[in-house]
Amino acid sequence: MDQLTLASGFGFLIFLAVANFFVMGKVRENARRFSGGKTNCGTTGDQLVRRIVSEEGLPEVEIRGRPAPSGGGVFPDRDVITIPEPDGNSLFGLAVAAHETAHLRQREGIFSSLIVHGKYLKVAGSLISYLLPASLILGVIFYFPLVYLAAGLFCVLAALVVCETVIEIDASRRATGYLKEFTDLEGGELDQVKKILFWAILSRISYFTGGYLVLFIMDEAR
Repeated sequence: MDQLTLASGFGFLIFLAVANFFVMGKVRENARRFSGGKTNCGTTGDQLVRRIVSEEGLPEVEIRGRPAPSGGGVFPDRDVITIPEPDGNSLFGLAVAAHETAHLRQREGIFSSLIVHGKYLKVAGSLISYLLPASLILGVIFYFPLVYLAAGLFCVLAALVVCETVIEIDASRRATGYLKEFTDLEGGELDQVKKILFWAILSRISYFTGGYLVLFIMDEAR
């Protein structure tokens, strides 16, 4: 591997790190901006989840709240869904509620295997995101063949990111449809929801830079 290729690789990783900072900043900005307030519809996050579950014929789930403006989560093995502001109807809370319920729906479609094993994919992605910078730095300083290991890990990580991104795009598409069907959100509010979900999808690039950010800021990278 020549010096130009190595320099290009480092430059690309720096670009990803900068892009990650920008995207995560947009995600946090949207979360703060659209949390805590009220929309023009009277549907709460809790009511939205229960209505979607009922209409879609999904198994009943336990709905747990998370502090705003955090995101949500789905735990298929425990039939639990977590959303911010379950008793509120802020734009951010409704967007997350619809999105996480869409993940429940995906358990019965073409993404069923990926959703069921999603927690393992996340663990694998996190581990690789930390092994990647370690193998790259050690390879450059001590044992150059480790650089090739880093390149291989990057390819595996890219495949995981593609898989997650496809799942998130489908969930966001379903979420927008649910909000149109089951709430009285206006056109402008739905446009804002699409922006919230768009930046959330882009946040998947954090897999590429998680390990590096920990090295630099000594904090949670994702």
